[in-house]
Order: sequence, then structure tokens, then C-alpha cells
Amino acid sequence: MARLVPVSWTGAEGGDKPAMAEDEKKVTGRQVTLRGAAASGGAGAELLAVLGSITESGTISSSGVRQLAQWLEANEGSELPAVAFLQKALEGTTGNDFTELYKALERVLPAEPRKLARSRRVAAAQLLKSENREAMAVVRRLAAEERERNRRLHSANFMVAGTGYEGRSRIIERELRPGQAVYLVRDPDNIYDSNAVQVCLANGHQIGFVPREETEQMAPILDRGCRQVASCIKILTGGSRPIPVIEADLYRSEADVPGTVETPKPVVARSRGCATLTLAVLVGLAAVGVLRWVLL
Repeated sequence: MARLVPVSWTGAEGGDKPAMAEDEKKVTGRQVTLRGAAASGGAGAELLAVLGSITESGTISSSGVRQLAQWLEANEGSELPAVAFLQKALEGTTGNDFTELYKALERVLPAEPRKLARSRRVAAAQLLKSENREAMAVVRRLAAEERERNRRLHSANFMVAGTGYEGRSRIIERELRPGQAVYLVRDPDNIYDSNAVQVCLANGHQIGFVPREETEQMAPILDRGCRQVASCIKILTGGSRPIPVIEADLYRSEADVPGTVETPKPVVARSRGCATLTLAVLVGLAAVGVLRWVLL
């Protein structure tokens, strides 16, 4: 029978068998797993306790990563294959996603603790998915509520009516320019139209009314309270008087659309009502004066 002769390793200078480079080592799952005596005492038992602690929740926190790093640094010279394996896994960890590191820890754990750690990881992942779905549902609900809150209730583009009365043409010529903001103010006591809506400038000067065909829809919204944005987009000057063209949008009172303002309070007693009352008082006083003169 042929005799087996041990093969001797000789390097370039006749030395012993060269050591395998660290990055060429293939550490198998069987080698790194803590088993038997390795798991029952010394550094192996300590490592098992550390791994059990940081995998308890099914995820690894930043503090758990620090705890592992501190233990590995303190046991850097240990002959346990798991130490080098975990050091390499830790070095390959970037960012805040420690899923792969958690899986590496599972490889080190004995069979039963490994099953428990894996089940915890799977449960934590499912919980995270569920929480993400709930969070996305909340985001979608809030977005829908915001869209509804900021939904435009009414939009109008109209030529201002009644510009030829009460000196409004002069106010328009003197004070209004295209692009300027105007304000829609309810006039519920108007004797001609209970849905009347005045068009006013920021200084309170009235330049006319919203046409009646628009106010039927606009007035109830203004009465409920709303936010508005309105402006003069152009002024027609081809006729006997200037006629502003207004673009207006009405929104809910709780809307937070940029550029909108709270609708001004409705006009109360009109000036002609006060004038009528004053005239009646004066006539009454004059009649009393005539009667006293007759009696005397």
C-alpha cells in the first residue's frame, strides 16, 4: 500500500504554510453559532446574553448597536469565531437600517434562541408595515380633509352693476386699477334685492353691485360666513362710464388658502333710511311750530 506522506508548505523564503488573508476567510454558519460549551460559559455566555438583550424587541436600536460594539471591542482578542463574524457585520452596517445586522446576530444564536429572535423580527416587521399603512391612511385622510376645507365654494367673473349711480364712476376712475383687490359685502336690507352684494374698495368706497344673476348663489355663502379673494382684472372704458370686471372666489370660513380674507360684515342701515327719518322729524317739528303760532 502506498504510504501517505504529509505535504509540507514552503513559502518564497522557505517558511511555513502561509496564513489565509482575513478577507478570504469563509466563516460558515456552523462555525459562528454558539453551541455547547461555547455558549455555556465565559465570553460565549456573555455574548449570548448581550444578543438576547438587544434582539428582544425584534429590532435593533441604536443603543443596542452601541452595546454590541462595546462588547466586541472589549472581547476583540477572543477566539470565538462569532466575534470576528459580528465585527465584520457591524462594520458593514450603514445608516439606521439594522435589519441585516439583526440577521447576522440570528446566525450566532443557538437553534431555539434563533427561532425566537427570528419570530420577533418577523412580528416587528409586520407591525411596522401595519403602522405604515395606518400612517399612510392618516396622511390620506388629512390630505382629503385639507382638500375639502380649501375647496372653492363659488367662483364668479362679472361686470360690476350700478356704476353710474351715487358718484361711483368718479371713484372708479380715481381709485381703482386693474389687479387691485376688491371686497364683496352683503347688503341684506337692500329694498330692490334681498340678495344684493356690494363691491367695495379697501377704504370702504362702494363701486357698484354684483349682478343679480350671480347673487342668488353667492349671497347664501356670504351669509354663512366665508373667506374670499376678489380683484379687478380689467376696466371697460368704451361706454359712457367705466365698468370694472371682477374675478372672485369664495371658500369655507376655515379655509387657509393664501390670499383669501375674511368676508366683511354685512351693510346695516342704509343712508337713505337715516335721511328719511331725519326728514320726518323735521316735518313734525315744523308742524308743531305752526300749530303753536296759530294758537298764539
